[in-house]
Amino acid sequence: MHLLYLDEAGSVTDSSQRHFILAGIALFERQTHWLQTELDDLVNSLGHPDPDRLELHASQIFNGRGWWRRKEFRNRRREIILEGLAASSALRGDWRLFGAVIDKQELSPEDPIEYAFEQLCSRFDHFLTAVGARRAI
Repeated sequence: MHLLYLDEAGSVTDSSQRHFILAGIALFERQTHWLQTELDDLVNSLGHPDPDRLELHASQIFNGRGWWRRKEFRNRRREIILEGLAASSALRGDWRLFGAVIDKQELSPEDPIEYAFEQLCSRFDHFLTAVGARRAI
């Protein structure tokens, strides 16, 4: 079974933000173990008092918000983000990144969340079809 994890950036109701972004990753269910192992190694290397509760949000890391404000991370924030992204090197087999950037003004009055979700589900469906076709050969 393949899993699709999605996360959003931006706010639909915030008129100062022109775009809404929905992005995610599709991967085979057993691959989550390898990805989690890599990310756990990164988090454990950071010295957080409760590493199981530390979330890797790029905007918080990059901008030094909350726990990431610590001065020892000031020059390492970009590197930590890149290390988190590099965790994908542990993935094997078929996996894909998906994303939709929606200009809220251009789409109005449609719901940007619904539109972005439909777009990504369609792309995920095409991905699954291609994976199935390769396995049938």
